[in-house]
Amino acid sequence: MISEDKYEISLCHLTFLFRISILGTTSTDEKGQEMKNTQRYLVIVAAILLLASCASGPQIILFKPLMGGEARLTDIQMPEYVFEDLPYDVILAIDSEEKPQITRVCFRWLTREISSYSPSLDCYAMNGTFGTGGPCSPWTSSPGPGSSPFCAEASAINMDVPGRLIVRIRPADLKASYNMLEGQVEYLSNGEVRLTNAVRTHVTVQK
Repeated sequence: MISEDKYEISLCHLTFLFRISILGTTSTDEKGQEMKNTQRYLVIVAAILLLASCASGPQIILFKPLMGGEARLTDIQMPEYVFEDLPYDVILAIDSEEKPQITRVCFRWLTREISSYSPSLDCYAMNGTFGTGGPCSPWTSSPGPGSSPFCAEASAINMDVPGRLIVRIRPADLKASYNMLEGQVEYLSNGEVRLTNAVRTHVTVQK
């Protein structure tokens, strides 16, 4: 497995820190304890509102530069509601300096508990190993039991659109507890079999 390093900046959270720093720099020479108490109250309210908006705000993600022959997944999409034995197209966005020689794409269903708490500043980071990482779908916790991997060979992968891989899957043996689909790509680079980072998307299994 290949580990990916990724550097990431949340524009929303940078704005949050900047605004709070401004609110907190009001002169301490203001007269009256009541004015100071009002200022603290406004700062607290502003902090709550700004953090709440960060949960759905746009993010700026800065990846480290690709190495020679390296490929990286940046997104995965499929319909949210999933039924057994129905066909679904899974779309993976792949980034590389040159067109990679894809050998197969593998998936697995995962069970992951979702926290009711707000996301932390680093919730948007995704790890580059299979089984961990994803674009801030779950706030917390490690993945629970999952399915065995299932793969599509190169002949079954639609690569007509540059930067996109489209794979048709037909789910089987789904458990109601599965709430994420994870995908990873196997490819050849300089004659060596390599794996991309893994990406995940939220799903809801319908029975």
